[in-house]
Amino acid sequence: MAQSGDHPSVHFPFSMGNAPNVLLETVKHAEDGGSIVLRAHEHMGGKAKADFRISSEFPILKASVIDILENEIETVAFIMDNDGDQIIRLPFRSYEIKTIKLKLGDKLKKKQKRSGSVSSGGWVKIETE
Repeated sequence: MAQSGDHPSVHFPFSMGNAPNVLLETVKHAEDGGSIVLRAHEHMGGKAKADFRISSEFPILKASVIDILENEIETVAFIMDNDGDQIIRLPFRSYEIKTIKLKLGDKLKKKQKRSGSVSSGGWVKIETE
């Protein structure tokens, strides 16, 4: 998955930063139906302090580290950056996989440009010619 700094003109709702050796590999709905799950892993055999970056369009009510069965292990803190995006910074060991569950508030409404893209009603924009 692309890192947030790869395409400055493209804004990803969920991305990783501060650690090129940690990849965000999964974004899915949680089994409880009311949350989002993000899964990332360290893939180069090193250590890292990686930032999960969540767009301000998706306000976080609660963030937790969970196990593979989506049971909560611990609640984690998040901070807001200057753009209003929310950041969760977590340490990673060599080849470690971490899964985060986000309980989100109401999605903020933003006007989107319609020229040149079609929205699928989700997070994906399909570019048109």
